[in-house]
Amino acid sequence: MGTGTLRHCDLAGQVPSDTVAALFKFAAEASQTTGLFDLRCGFPPRQLWPQKDLTLEEAKVHGEAIQMKQG
Repeated sequence: MGTGTLRHCDLAGQVPSDTVAALFKFAAEASQTTGLFDLRCGFPPRQLWPQKDLTLEEAKVHGEAIQMKQG
């Protein structure tokens, strides 16, 4: 399973009112991945997909480092 980090500057187009689902869409487009992946943030890293309907602010994701795990 590969791991990559989407840097804060890569998320410049995302705003706190965007949803976590929009972040997944952005990550898929930015990484040009065709397989399954998961996004995680925080310590210990938590999965973001269960929070897909929340805004980035509500999920406490905005401004945080995001890890992308492919597999």
